[in-house]
Amino acid sequence: MLFALQSLPALEQDGHFNFTENSDRHFCKACGSRVYGFSPKFKLYSTTVPMVPSVTYEPTLHVFCKDAAKQLPDDGLPRHQ
Repeated sequence: MLFALQSLPALEQDGHFNFTENSDRHFCKACGSRVYGFSPKFKLYSTTVPMVPSVTYEPTLHVFCKDAAKQLPDDGLPRHQ
């Protein structure tokens, strides 16, 4: 799926940093939420599903469960480490 992403309404709230040379991340300075990322290597934008209000999504698995800060609920979904 492809979506047109709108940046934050107030540009002064748009934070930005490079996690690696191939990861350009944008976040909200007010709350710290990740807004979107950009990979220069792949010329690819990414965002999390909750940032796209028109998309409904039901989770299908958990990723990185070994490093989870809290124990995840037993919801019957597979867990991948």
